[in-house]
Amino acid sequence: PNLFGQSSSSMVGADGSFRLGGLPGGVINMRLSGAMGPFDLKGYALSRIERDGVPMPKGIEIKEGEQVGGIRVVVAYGNGSIRGVVKFENGSLPASVQMYVTLGKPGENPGGIRPSQVDARGNFLMEGIPPGNYELSLQMFGQGAPKVQMPKREVNVQNSVVTDVMLTLDLTTQPKP
Repeated sequence: PNLFGQSSSSMVGADGSFRLGGLPGGVINMRLSGAMGPFDLKGYALSRIERDGVPMPKGIEIKEGEQVGGIRVVVAYGNGSIRGVVKFENGSLPASVQMYVTLGKPGENPGGIRPSQVDARGNFLMEGIPPGNYELSLQMFGQGAPKVQMPKREVNVQNSVVTDVMLTLDLTTQPKP
């Protein structure tokens, strides 16, 4: 199954307007993207999406064939950074496994800020982050990735400040339900 569904894109006009057409009914999630892809706008991130003045942290629900207006997309800019290290306990990862850290507002879908790959020593760096409170999450991909509890941590980012973070990953395999 296609987990990402259908997509549509729109240029933003000089007055800030945009138009997306041909979308099916369901929950619509938006991402900010530059000409080279979704993460080439270093320092810019979606701050908030509103429908008729109401924040929509989990996406915008539309009905099949519905014409939607009153959408406001707020973009933030920042130059904060997060420098971190992942500490491994009770084992090591197979070489085929890649780890990334993602950043999102607590309770919202992550998006807009480029994930950072964790290197073989457990280090990562995220730059160009707007100020605010975020939830930092660890994700693993690849053959042999253990089924373990992934750590999360709340982080406060400030402009022109490098925030140091440590995540602990317990590699004790969780029993299958």
